[in-house]
Amino acid sequence: MPKRKNVIRVDSTEVQGKGSYITMRVLKVAEVRDLFRVETANEDRPPEEVYIEAGRTFLDRLEAWNWVDDDGEALPPPTEMDPEELTSLELAFIGQSLANMGREQEQQGK
Repeated sequence: MPKRKNVIRVDSTEVQGKGSYITMRVLKVAEVRDLFRVETANEDRPPEEVYIEAGRTFLDRLEAWNWVDDDGEALPPPTEMDPEELTSLELAFIGQSLANMGREQEQQGK
C-alpha cells in the first residue's frame, strides 16, 4: 500500500561536515506559499527583524538534526534553537533546502 513520505533527510556536509544532516517535514502547498510570503511581504520592517523571523520559521519546519556548535557540542533541537546562534551559512542552507523542496513540490503539482 502506498504511504506518503512526510519527512525527508538532507545531507548537510557543506555546512556541518561529513555525516551531518537535517530532517525536514515535507511542506504542504499552503506552507510553501507562507514561506514565500515571509520573503516578500516585509518591505516596511527592518531587514534584521525579517531575517530573524525567517530563521525562526525555517527552524520550526525541521524535525531533527545532528549539528554541533564550535566546541563540538550537540545543538539543541531545531525548534528550541535560537536562530541567532547559527552561522549565516547554516541558516542559508536550511532556507535553501526548504525552498528547493518547495520548488520541487510546486513542479510536481503542475
